[in-house]
Amino acid sequence: MLDEWRSLMNIIILAVGSRGDVQPYVAVGLGLQNAGHHVRMATHSNFKDFVEMRGLEFAEIKGNPKEWLDTEEGLDWLESGPGLYKFYTGLKRFMEPVLESLLPTSLSACRDMDVILYSTVATSGPHIGEKLGLPTFPLMLQPAYPTGDFPSVIADSATTKNRIYNQFTHWITDQILHHSTRGSIDRWRKEVLGLSRATFLGPARVSRKKRVPHFLGYSPSVVPRPKAWGDHVQVTGYWFLDREENWVPPDELVRFLESGSPPVYVGFGSMTVRKSEETTRMIVSALQMTGHRGILLKGWGNLGSTNLPDSVLQIDSVPHDWLFPRMAAIVHHGGAGTTGAAIRAGVPSIITPFFADQIFWAARISSLGVGPASIPFSKLNDQNLADAIRLATGDSAMRGRSKALSEKICSENGVTRVVEAFENAIRSPRTNGNFTL
Repeated sequence: MLDEWRSLMNIIILAVGSRGDVQPYVAVGLGLQNAGHHVRMATHSNFKDFVEMRGLEFAEIKGNPKEWLDTEEGLDWLESGPGLYKFYTGLKRFMEPVLESLLPTSLSACRDMDVILYSTVATSGPHIGEKLGLPTFPLMLQPAYPTGDFPSVIADSATTKNRIYNQFTHWITDQILHHSTRGSIDRWRKEVLGLSRATFLGPARVSRKKRVPHFLGYSPSVVPRPKAWGDHVQVTGYWFLDREENWVPPDELVRFLESGSPPVYVGFGSMTVRKSEETTRMIVSALQMTGHRGILLKGWGNLGSTNLPDSVLQIDSVPHDWLFPRMAAIVHHGGAGTTGAAIRAGVPSIITPFFADQIFWAARISSLGVGPASIPFSKLNDQNLADAIRLATGDSAMRGRSKALSEKICSENGVTRVVEAFENAIRSPRTNGNFTL
């Protein structure tokens, strides 16, 4: 029962995916740890140093998403664009080999914990919570809770006022996420956890029926909270992880920034790119057409691998909270974390979405008037990118809206709010302990 839980708990956060899928959860983990809890961060081995340098305990979840995304099948999925069916088939091919090592290591990581928090893609979380009898809560970077106000973040259409269609897309998304992994999950439940098969409609449906608290890490100023959501759905604001106090920018980057006008940032994060040299030349051409200097993030796509002019500097990784406010515009793929960081910087975004929720965030940026209409990456060329850069850097009204929205975002403290909401939820007697499947 809830009154048996200690005020200070052993909490595990399961986070699966790329750096952008992990970093916000490190921020939440630090917030919980600063509140006195013990936090274990369970994620992939390539983030071990990152997690431990921030002072959190690390536990390994095996399975490297980058290895699969670098394959032809992975590249096809990233370039598939909008569409529920295309997302389903790609996710199924992606998750099946990953789950083989992810599931057992996720279970091992959760031993001796009191509470499980899990990210959207960490599908093992609810099942482990059921096995171990632990309170289990979803932490999501997207508005992934059913509503008629807007469609699912992976729907074919990112904006529509058809409430019936919107509700349907949320239901079908639940089924896509559940059934794309159901075969592997059910075998694991039976052979390892000693549990019966998962319900046909999946754990998300059960958790909503039980009104399990859901914590959503984005700003209500970016996606307004639907009035119909119960108070168990908490929209807390973004979970930003700022740079460490002793971080110092590279000398080469400082010299470049000081040598001219603010450059345009271009980076696609964890999105792998099939033709990196060709893409790099296209970006450089667009920048030269507009007369802007550029900062080019290497990322998983290996951008900048070709010779660059003096007006373009390649970087490996620089904290967004330091770099983005110094840019004239920010060209990116539309990941949830990068989108939030660009909004907070008060600089217009040019989003070139690849797939999944990136299309949703691109539509929000355009609708809010803080960036031009998005350009799908599959249709990106030097001419339309140059046109978007001219608009983003030259439209004073757009820049004003970006600054105003930034002020709202900066007034929020999503990490503080999610810690408070979590502690209130875990102690609330009205939930009656219904935290597991």
